[in-house]
Amino acid sequence: MKLGSRIRVATITLATFLIVGIWGCVDGDTIYSEQPAWEEAPPEALGFLGYELFNSGQTLCGQCHAGVQAEWIGTAHADAWAGLQSSGHAASYCEGCHTVGALGNAVTNPNVGWAVTNDPRFHDVQCESCHGPGISHVSAPAAERPLASFEAGTNVQNGCGECHNGTHHPFVEQWAQSAHGAGPNTAYAGSRGSCARCHEGQAALEQTFGVDAEYLEKGDGEIRTITCVVCHDPHGSPFDGQLRASINVPDRTNLCMTCHTRRGEPWSSHGPHAAQG
Repeated sequence: MKLGSRIRVATITLATFLIVGIWGCVDGDTIYSEQPAWEEAPPEALGFLGYELFNSGQTLCGQCHAGVQAEWIGTAHADAWAGLQSSGHAASYCEGCHTVGALGNAVTNPNVGWAVTNDPRFHDVQCESCHGPGISHVSAPAAERPLASFEAGTNVQNGCGECHNGTHHPFVEQWAQSAHGAGPNTAYAGSRGSCARCHEGQAALEQTFGVDAEYLEKGDGEIRTITCVVCHDPHGSPFDGQLRASINVPDRTNLCMTCHTRRGEPWSSHGPHAAQG
């Protein structure tokens, strides 16, 4: 047999093998299915999604909101469950503030997320702790936006104060007694354009700190006091306490001195959460 004939025979044999092989891969025994984009949360969680995978540190929200995920992962919120367990005084009544559930957001049904599933995917204070259940947004991103609240207060069933209260860390009670929370000048100064940037919460957030964020109450026309999110970045920051700027520098870049200053000197040494003179 000539060399050319051998090549032709080899080519035909290889082609036959490939055809048979391919046919074998697409016969009736092969089933093609689309895998889910994430590990589905238990239905009894009522729309809360939690971590993408079991206790992975990667929130499902962070698949798209990667920048926010990167900030959040360095916060105490991201380590809330482990912090509780290593504290030496962990108790079941603490878990609601160290997991994803109804505290911190607009959900009023307590039987959601961690509380009803005890699924580790709901460990830590994740995005949904403040924004509420994410399933609607994941299903229709353009139509549904779970927004966090701007509010704070001792009687508000939403926001930071639902957990940052009580004898453990009474921040919201201290804040309510301060000029930031009580807002003795908010109604007057907060409605004046030149004063609002330091006396009205929403104006301070946008004009003083340059944060044009979306939140539940935005655009409702209400005048608000200086709440937690004005000075603290819920997503994370490089400064202590997730503050929006340092409080350890003696100049106008000091967070407090952006408003509390006269000729570059601070007005008061009173703490931001405490009752102020």
